[in-house]
Amino acid sequence: MDIDETWTKSLAIDMGAGLIAWRKIKFKAGFGENTTVTFQTRSSPDNIDWSDSWTTAIEIDEYPEDGYSVSSPVQRYIQVKLNFTTSNTAFSAIVQS
Repeated sequence: MDIDETWTKSLAIDMGAGLIAWRKIKFKAGFGENTTVTFQTRSSPDNIDWSDSWTTAIEIDEYPEDGYSVSSPVQRYIQVKLNFTTSNTAFSAIVQS
């Protein structure tokens, strides 16, 4: 079975000098047959030096109303990376927001 993977990442999101703690990722998405989306995050105090690796928030094939936990250290900046995987390229996951 062939697996097709692609990813996209956000620009750095500035949470402000007050270090607002992020707790969850919430999103709207549609999932095709045999598709998954993996959310990963990383953080930085200065938008230059980023945490050593991407931390997986959750791997999903559906989504709850209250979102998924984020485990990256709380720092001023955060980035979100979405990994899309499917074993059937006729179907795809779509993240709307």
